[in-house]
Amino acid sequence: PYFLAPPDNQGWQLLRQALLDHYGSPLFRAWSQVLDTKGRMRISWEDFRRACRQIRTQCKTLPKDVLETATRQAGIWRVLDRHCVGWVPFCDFDRHGFLFLADFKRWADGLCGGSVPTFCRLHASGGQMTLHEMRKWTYGPNRYQGDIDQIFESLDVKGNKYLTAANFTWLDSWEMIWPDWEKSLLQQ
Repeated sequence: PYFLAPPDNQGWQLLRQALLDHYGSPLFRAWSQVLDTKGRMRISWEDFRRACRQIRTQCKTLPKDVLETATRQAGIWRVLDRHCVGWVPFCDFDRHGFLFLADFKRWADGLCGGSVPTFCRLHASGGQMTLHEMRKWTYGPNRYQGDIDQIFESLDVKGNKYLTAANFTWLDSWEMIWPDWEKSLLQQ
C-alpha cells in the first residue's frame, strides 16, 4: 500500500511535532511508548499503522487529516522508509537521538559488557537513580564523555525523573550494526 505513495514531508513534520508536544523531548520517548513498544529499535509498516490509530486519539495538536487516511499514512511512512524495505530503524526516525544512544551503548558495552552491568556497577545501591546520581558517571578515568542529561531524558521514557536497571535492559539486546548492514546491501 505504501510502495507507490509519494513521500509526505509536511505530514512527517506535523506528526513529529505532535509527538514531541504529547510525549515530550527527546523523540525517543514517543518512539518507545507508541511506535516500538517491543524495544526492537525498528518498526514495521504494521507497527506504524497500529501506532497511527493510537496517535490520532492521543496527540491533540496533530491536525485531524494528517493520519486520517491510509494514503496519508503511506506518504509519511515513505519519508521514513525511503528504500521501501518495510521497516524503519530508529536511526531513520531520529538520527540525532540515535547517535546519542549509540554512543552511550558503545561506552557501556566497553566499560562493563553492557548497559545493565554498567548500571549495576556504577549505581551499586540498585533501585532508583536520579539524574544527579547519573551525572557522577561523567567523572573519573572511565567516565562517560557524552551528554548524560540527554541519555537520562531518553531512557526516562515515562518522565518519572528516575531510572532503574529495567530502563537499560533493551540497550543490551540492541544490535546497532544490522540496519546499516542491510541498507548497504540495498545500495549495491
